[in-house]
Amino acid sequence: MTAVIEGSSVSVKTMSDGTLRLSIDIEPRNAQAAFALFGAPGRAVALAALKDGAAAIPSESASEVKEKQQKGGEWAKLAGMWCADSEFWTWLNYERGFGGRVSNPDAAAIALRELCGIASRIELDTDTAALARFNKEIRHPFMRWMTARGIVR
Repeated sequence: MTAVIEGSSVSVKTMSDGTLRLSIDIEPRNAQAAFALFGAPGRAVALAALKDGAAAIPSESASEVKEKQQKGGEWAKLAGMWCADSEFWTWLNYERGFGGRVSNPDAAAIALRELCGIASRIELDTDTAALARFNKEIRHPFMRWMTARGIVR
């Protein structure tokens, strides 16, 4: 099986035995394909770096950009999916200090907006600072928490 999924490197670390560990972020729209390809530890992979400026994904039309801004794009959708997930509620309650106050999607959405300092999830797709806060405060820690518990979605 051969497939290409675009991602971006997040960190590179040399392990004590000399193994190089490369962490890659894959956008939510490609997550399902990535899980299908890489879901099992030990899966053989090949890596290639894209040249700067070489886009693997076609650019969006003006109407697609406008629709995304009105409805929210991939990041807003991911945040919405997580707000409907009871595992996310548990994480917010016990890892982010909400102490049992998050028990439904609406409460999760309020907590997410509070942690990211935003009024709407749409801002995750339109404001780079909001997306950076989302990644730092929610996405990366929640994904680490899920991975540590063996939870894969």
